[in-house]
Amino acid sequence: MVRLHSRLLGEDIICVEDGQKSPEEPGIVCYTRGELAALKGLDPAAVKAVHRAKKHFGGKYIGPSPAGG
Repeated sequence: MVRLHSRLLGEDIICVEDGQKSPEEPGIVCYTRGELAALKGLDPAAVKAVHRAKKHFGGKYIGPSPAGG
């Protein structure tokens, strides 16, 4: 587990290995290695949108939806 400050998001996040239990820290969003890989290459606005959704709803980011889906 690594806790770091994201300049893009303007807040701390926690990064864990896939399959590792996410720590319960109020107000801190946790990302797995797989989620970070799926976010790689997205524009900053998309990363911020994903972060807002995770912060509000929780869950896991699995990547963009397929075209036409």
